[in-house]
Amino acid sequence: MGGQATLVPIVLEFSSVARDENLSIELNTPGITWSMGDATDSEVGLSLNPMALGGSQSSCIQRVELAESVFAIQTGEKAASGSFTLSAFLRCQNDLKNVDGYCSLNIEGKILATLPGQQPVEWRRGPISIALMEKSENFTAVRLILRGLKAGKSVVVRLQPQSFLGRSVRWSLGPPLVLGRGLGMRMSDGSSPGVSQLLMSESAIELVCGPSMTAASTRELALELCVQMGDSSTRGGNDAGNQPDWLSLMVERDPEVTAIAQIGIQSPKYVVDAFTPFAL
Repeated sequence: MGGQATLVPIVLEFSSVARDENLSIELNTPGITWSMGDATDSEVGLSLNPMALGGSQSSCIQRVELAESVFAIQTGEKAASGSFTLSAFLRCQNDLKNVDGYCSLNIEGKILATLPGQQPVEWRRGPISIALMEKSENFTAVRLILRGLKAGKSVVVRLQPQSFLGRSVRWSLGPPLVLGRGLGMRMSDGSSPGVSQLLMSESAIELVCGPSMTAASTRELALELCVQMGDSSTRGGNDAGNQPDWLSLMVERDPEVTAIAQIGIQSPKYVVDAFTPFAL
């Protein structure tokens, strides 16, 4: 990661969290601290349920405190959902390969901690750890949330084959890493994904919902995908490498289905049946 500080986005998915509880995640590795990011207009930063556009934003959180070494959360006394997602950043220095710390959490609670392109790691009360892998420059993580899916219906996620600067773009299973995530899929309620068929090509991913898929408003299908980018083309001249680039997604689905996508650490957007641009 080099001698300079690098910001690494981390997603923390809490479940079975108790009410009226003081939770904390303490970092013990020198050179690694919590961060809210660099406060650019498009980055998510420190956010609660960042993918819940148009959905429920309620949670049991009463207070959040982010210091360099401690991420502290206090839950309220009133009945509320014990499941929520928080996004933040780790500021890492010096070629560090691992993050170690300690989690203070009720015994039933758990946290799924996810770094870009990696398999989620389950944290419970006690010592915690997660590996830091070198960033793969040509791979970008994509998270897609689908609501309102019905049995027998299909959804197609299409990727425009070229970026704004003319780089080739294609769906991928991710970089060849030992802890690489590949293609991930799970339901928000923890049940088995009701997908009977999934087809993947360079420009499209199609999934067909099986008979167990219901359109309950509280159920969401989360897809963890990856895009592989080719080398920059000559569009934009010699300065093209310094220009911001964009890729575009569209989702072919029934009108009742809502699709929300997040590219890397950028703010999520709704995706419709026309190509929607996303900053890289």
